[in-house]
Formats: sequence, structure tokens, C-alpha cells
Amino acid sequence: MDPDPSPRRAVSLLHWYAAQAVTLTGRHDPNSLPGEILSSTLAGAGRRRRRDHPLERSDPRHHLEARPVLATGCTLVLKPAEEAPLSPLRLGELCVEAGIPPGVVNVVPGGAEAGAALAAHPDVDKVAFTGSVATGQAIVRASAGNLKRLTLELGGKSPDIVFADADLDAAVPGAGMAIFGNAGQVCSAGSRLFVERPIYDEFVARVADFGAGLKVGNGVEPDTQMGPVVSAAQLDRVLGSIAAGRREGAEAVTGAPDLSTAISPPGSSWRRPC
Repeated sequence: MDPDPSPRRAVSLLHWYAAQAVTLTGRHDPNSLPGEILSSTLAGAGRRRRRDHPLERSDPRHHLEARPVLATGCTLVLKPAEEAPLSPLRLGELCVEAGIPPGVVNVVPGGAEAGAALAAHPDVDKVAFTGSVATGQAIVRASAGNLKRLTLELGGKSPDIVFADADLDAAVPGAGMAIFGNAGQVCSAGSRLFVERPIYDEFVARVADFGAGLKVGNGVEPDTQMGPVVSAAQLDRVLGSIAAGRREGAEAVTGAPDLSTAISPPGSSWRRPC
């Protein structure tokens, strides 16, 4: 199992978008009505990122971040998550080393005040954001001044669906890593699991065994399969969700108390998959 495929994916997507840059000819299919179609680049694009896959997402996998922004001749202001700014900052350094002119790629760390300034700034024409619904609503309100174009990816609860005729040897690790990968800190994580009734009990037991067998540890160790969540506050939210599920009648079929004091470095926020 590859502990972290995102750096290779980030590089491969960089190559893909670089190739796309030479295909932008400005040609449009003819309109059915007389007239002209005009296209232009944006004066500036802003990107606010949450903490999942900071390298892959800040030089991104999604549609409107650094690669496509540069490929279409725009400039970028990237505001990384407060908890994970180092990879985006390194990306900014690499852009300078690669010869990208100053001011084209700008990495601006900070808290809510930095994000609010980016969302409201009149020289930013486009904002892409991945995060909470509440923050997305605030960006919509802040964007009204110059009617910014917005791409918002908010609060997804993506389901995995497993039918009775599925190959369980493939479906079990697929469903497991859909939620355990990156300690569940992925905007497209498979945080819901729908299983057809005839295989329900077997599938739940096998996913529980899969989770219990994952190596939990320091994320920089190559044999670690699941590292910590990003902060103690995030761990508290995870534990709160588990507690809420139990109050509503759910049963935890695997898992253990948090491991923050049992794994080095101390103070990091781990929990067994459950």
C-alpha cells in the first residue's frame, strides 16, 4: 500500500496542465446567432484551501487552482489552511526557482482575517474554496462587491455503495481507504457506506478487520498507513461524532481510545480507525 501517492499525483497533474496550456487557441464553435464571442483571462484568482493533501491541492487536483490558473494566463493568491501551510509555502519557493515571475503565484498564510480579505478584495475576480458550509456562505456574501465567480466545495458526505455481487476482496480495502486514507481528512472521503443486505454483516466485519490491521503511527515513517489528524481540536470533533453516534444507537465494531500519549511525537492526535 502506497502511504502517500499525492506527491506523484501532484507532479503528473502539473505535467497534464502544462500540456493543456498549448491547446488554448481561443477558437470557439460558431454561435447559432450572429455576433462575436470574446474571451479574456481573469485579473486574479484566489484559492482558499483546507488541510487535506496540502501539496496536491495547493498545486491542485481540482479545476481552479494553481495549474489551470497559470495555464490560462491568470495570477493566483493561495491562502493555505492555518494548520498546513508548509507545503504551499514550499510550492511558492519552487515557483520562484522555476522562473515564474514575481507576483504571479502568491502564497499568503494566515487565519480567518486573511481569507476574509481575499474573498472581499475588488481585484480578485475568482475564488475557489474547499471547506465548511458556514465559511462558504461567508465567501458568497463577501464576493458580492464585484460579483466574483465562485467554486465552492462544501461539507460533502460521499457514499460508497457495495452490492451483493461485488468483489469483496477489492471492495473492502477500497471502502476502508476511502475513509481511512489521510486519516479521513479528504473532501471526497467515503464517509458513508451503503451495503446491500445479503452481504451486510460479512462486509461490516471485514471492513472492521481491515481498519484494525492498519499501522497507525508517525506520518513520516514509511510503514505508517494512517497518521494523526491535523490537531487536537479535530480529534475532539472526531470523538464527538463517535459519541453522538453511540447516543443515537450506533455500535462501534472496532477501534480504541485515542493514542495521543502512546505514539511519538507526543501531543499528536491519533485514533484507531473505527
